Amino acid sequence: MAKLKNGLPRAKKGEGSFRKTPTGKFEYRIKYTDTYGQKRAKSFTSQTVDECLEKAEEFLKRVAKLSRGVD
Repeated sequence: MAKLKNGLPRAKKGEGSFRKTPTGKFEYRIKYTDTYGQKRAKSFTSQTVDECLEKAEEFLKRVAKLSRGVD
């Protein structure tokens, strides 16, 4: 990911977006499709950008597993 002037990574289109909250944490917002086919938004907040990405990856894996019907 490329860096912007404010030091936050620049994501490709459709990958989500980062912002820095007033408390100094990073927030990563993504769009996804739930198990019923509805478009949803989800945000992940953490001290570092990498932790936000890890949380998002774990979440998307769980959503994918649920949509396949695997426990």
